[in-house]
Amino acid sequence: MPIQPGPLRGLVVATTLAAAAVAQDETPTFAARCQAFATWFTAQAKELHADLNSGDKARTQTAAKAIGARVAELVPGLRINFERGPASEPLVMYLQPGKDRVVQILGRALLASMPPVEQFRFVPWRLPAQADTDLVVIGKDPVRLGDLVAVCQFDEAKQGLVVHVWNQHLGRLGEADRIRMVRFGVERAFGAAMEQRWLRAVHVLDDEPTPENDGYARGADLRRTALGLLRDQQDPELDPDRVEQAYFKSDREFPEGSRCADIAFGSSLLPDLVYDLQVGGTPDTVQRLARLGAAAGFVAMTATIAYDPFDDDAKTKVLTLRKQFAEELGEALTKAGVGALVGTASGSAKAYYDVLLFDFAAARPVLERVAKANALVQSATLVSFSPVDPKELLRLK
Repeated sequence: MPIQPGPLRGLVVATTLAAAAVAQDETPTFAARCQAFATWFTAQAKELHADLNSGDKARTQTAAKAIGARVAELVPGLRINFERGPASEPLVMYLQPGKDRVVQILGRALLASMPPVEQFRFVPWRLPAQADTDLVVIGKDPVRLGDLVAVCQFDEAKQGLVVHVWNQHLGRLGEADRIRMVRFGVERAFGAAMEQRWLRAVHVLDDEPTPENDGYARGADLRRTALGLLRDQQDPELDPDRVEQAYFKSDREFPEGSRCADIAFGSSLLPDLVYDLQVGGTPDTVQRLARLGAAAGFVAMTATIAYDPFDDDAKTKVLTLRKQFAEELGEALTKAGVGALVGTASGSAKAYYDVLLFDFAAARPVLERVAKANALVQSATLVSFSPVDPKELLRLK
């Protein structure tokens, strides 16, 4: 069995855009479904807090299962956990979204939609542990995170972190337990987001390292030391659900004037959307989102500035506008709670902005406002994310 830390208490067990809009006549929008969850949780919060904090196993499990069932119904595959600290502090509720990008993005949107709830704190990933957190008691000796001594290295080949750990009490454990303990300790020090994104391997050291070793850190400084190594890699993104995957023009032939024929390169938080579009298969991701009350599309934008790849000044102005429009669009959708920007692509004729919409009707004025507010935007249209028959759905400007 994995070694669990003392403070951890209980695990909660956890088409086209047009077609999605039609489906939303029968399926509540994702925004509405999040609101229903928030209403239920807020109404039950006092009782849930008492049960989760009671120390009574049966009460804790009942409350945990109730929350878990609601979360899994909202986003299948999403799980939520909680961590109890001092009685004076709120219960920390954090998601366990796994590696499924749809689950990660919708899970983050769920938390963003939650109002403040007294005695609870919601975070997307499990937070890093404090240095005085007990990991295990060996005999009568508690081994805390701060008692570990480590050497942290960035592995260029694996593009991630490798951590070597020592503690004077480790020799009293069997090999399997030693490995589990140090792995668990490193994961707790990093926090779930950094651990999932960057941790590649953990090893047990037979001898105590010294401060002369490159990457030396005591347990309390392990995360700070690792962050220093990562920032040497051009300040990389720490959260897995915010890491974009680059893509380029497909080798397939596409109709002249279409997005796939125009683009030169792009990047996406949800690469399955792009795969469906460029490969021309069935729109599995779009249909999956529609079943959850969400929709996927892209905004195609042209600029008043002529795009001339041989004119460096004009090209710079166009690329600056495209980046600015992405920031404005993403910020507006997130602030209104009606959607999210999940990808961008750049072509010779247009720029493309992949969006998830959590409420199609509520998102429309937001999209129109962003498009019309920027004088350098010549035209903008919302297009269905369909690999078979993309359609213009809204003319935004």
